[in-house]
Amino acid sequence: MTDAPNTAEPPRAYTFFGVVHPERTAVTITPFTQMAEAPGRGAVTFDFTVDNSQVIVAVALDFVLDLPTLKNVVATQVARLVDAYGFLNGCGLDVEITAVRTATGEQHVFGVDIPRVAQRTPNVSFDDIIRRIYLSPYALPIQPALADLREAARNPDDSGFHCFRAVEALRHHWRQGTQDDAAEWAAMSHALRVDKSATDLLHRWADPQRHGALVEMSDSERADVLNVAWEIVDRYCRLALSDADAIDDETFNVRADTQRVRTHGRLRSGPRTVSVAS
Repeated sequence: MTDAPNTAEPPRAYTFFGVVHPERTAVTITPFTQMAEAPGRGAVTFDFTVDNSQVIVAVALDFVLDLPTLKNVVATQVARLVDAYGFLNGCGLDVEITAVRTATGEQHVFGVDIPRVAQRTPNVSFDDIIRRIYLSPYALPIQPALADLREAARNPDDSGFHCFRAVEALRHHWRQGTQDDAAEWAAMSHALRVDKSATDLLHRWADPQRHGALVEMSDSERADVLNVAWEIVDRYCRLALSDADAIDDETFNVRADTQRVRTHGRLRSGPRTVSVAS
């Protein structure tokens, strides 16, 4: 009698490389291994090394996850360690995952942009923003909005929160006397020709995060959210450069199937959890 063939797939293995900013802090964390479980998906093992702010993470998982999303997961895991280090040392640190090597030796250096956002054609120039919009009545809301877009691009776990807050900052341009949130949102949506489906999408992703929940977001879903926020801010800039009360453009809306937000199915490792997309 012969043994049945082993049909189980071997774990998928990757080695990620990165850096802790600012590098001059020379962060060093004792290497250790963490095993985690993605409910309904399978197991993941992380081997962390942080030495003089240089990061190496060996990852083995027994289920398929697209590389951009896995990169975001790794960045989150390393950030958890670095955040604890920063808390204990009274400093703020950032983590950047810069490259990956697969088990077959293929290597990939990650870009600094969000590809689907970078492919957009801006309707305003750098000079338009700093020489005209920053000196216009539209200046006050655009500055915090751009700051939140920066954070949305840098922090995958909080992209929904920062994208919504960027747009939320813009609506203050339409504040008249006493605060009326609904009137401000309506005035902004009319002036920028933005359908409620677009702002609802941002709110759906932001609401759990602004209340401290961990949200599952794949790299593709993150690009959807970033694109919506970028489009609305771009429209605000175009309005600021015009003499009109509203832009002359088609109404911007989003398709219904981008409205799904998940707050379950996280990686589990003892009492600790981290978000992974399904």
